[in-house]
Formats: sequence, structure tokens, C-alpha cells
Amino acid sequence: MMKHAICLLPLLAGFSAAAATYNVSTEFSSQTNTQTSLWSYRFNTTGQHDNAYRLMTTSGNIQTELGAFVNHSLGPSSSPTLFAGRFPCWFTPSARQLAPLFCNNGSTNNAIASFRASGTAVVTTRITAAQSLEIVPPPAGLAVVSFLVPTAGMATILYQFTPNDYSCALPGSSVAADGIVWSVDKNAEIATTGKLFSTTAMSLASTGSQNLSFAVNVGDRINFVVAPNQNNPNCDSTVLSASITIS
Repeated sequence: MMKHAICLLPLLAGFSAAAATYNVSTEFSSQTNTQTSLWSYRFNTTGQHDNAYRLMTTSGNIQTELGAFVNHSLGPSSSPTLFAGRFPCWFTPSARQLAPLFCNNGSTNNAIASFRASGTAVVTTRITAAQSLEIVPPPAGLAVVSFLVPTAGMATILYQFTPNDYSCALPGSSVAADGIVWSVDKNAEIATTGKLFSTTAMSLASTGSQNLSFAVNVGDRINFVVAPNQNNPNCDSTVLSASITIS
């Protein structure tokens, strides 16, 4: 018996739990948003990265600037075919389509919003990728998607931020915009940050696909943050794609 136990010890010592992966879009919930939710949707009006953010309290399926489902073939003569769609969102009751706003395109289709000149021809469109989250920050402050770490280990975070509202740059627009500030935080500490500004459909600013890793403990928070640059909230709609693997 003792001999068998000694033989098993090296196997037990080398055993580790399988890595778990979590996704910001496929695990989106418009039903639950609490202090203990795996993913939660938060904001503040101070702009401080203090990890003490207020929870959004109103949700529902609403028609938003995210657009409608799109199905089209690429090519010089192709035109989008739009399908009416409503998206699950956490929103501000006094201004349903304004900030702060969190809307999920959890489908396998891209979403599209069209901007028209004088209500006639489509002059440009905005596409939100499949399985991504649209975030609109408050006029002053932060919009935060927060992940509550369920197990200790090494967190590997894959993410991409893409400002996708360039309507301020359309011909005839009198509204000025200067982009957004994004960050990925561990609790109240900024792990990485940057600024982005999209001007047209053909020159969308983006972080591109990025990754970072750091050790986490149970109860830590990994926060994906979007803020208006220089407290200018115009055209700050931003798309987030993100996943977290803990091993």
C-alpha cells in the first residue's frame, strides 16, 4: 500500500486544473448585473480608475445605434441587405440610446448602421463585428465592463477596442469629436491604455488584436474601460471584443 502511494505522489504533484476561457459577448447577460456577477456593466462620472464603479440598473432589448443584422456579399456593386434587429442592452432610462450604454451583438452576423445624406442615399455605414459588445461612455467618466475572477492563476487577456462612430466626420456635420481613451485594468491599476479616433468607415482606428497576461486571485477584477477623450463625448461609440483564459 505504501509503495503504491509513493508511486502516485509525482502524478498528483504534477496535476493541474484545465484552463477556463470566458468571453465578453457570448456570456453577456441582460438579466443579472450584481456585485457577484461574473461579468458586470458599470460606470462612474468622476473618471477615476478606483474599481468602485456603479452598476447599471436598467436593461432590455432596444433598437440602438448598433444597427441591424447585415447579410451582403462584398464587391464594388454590392449593397447591404438590412434586417430589423433589436439588441440586449444595459442603458440609461432617461436617454435609452445615449450614455452610458452597453449593447451586445452576440450573433454570428455582423451588425450595420447606415448614415444617410438628406434622408436619401446611404453615404457610409458602421459595422459592429459578430460577438462583440458596443460601449458608449458617459459624457464625463468611465464605462466599465468588469470581470470578477473566479479562480486564482495566470490570466491571459485577448482584446480589441475599435471606435466605430465616425458620423461626426461626415460632410456637413458641425459636431466635433476627438476619440476615446481605452484601458484594461487589474482592480484599480491600469495595466495598459491608449487613445483611438476613427474618422471614416475606411480608416477605423483600432488597437488590433492584443493580449496581456498577469497573475490573479479570486475576487480580483479585470476591467475593460472606455472614456471620452478630453471629456468630449461626441461620437464615442466603441466596440469591444475580449476573452479571458485563466490557467
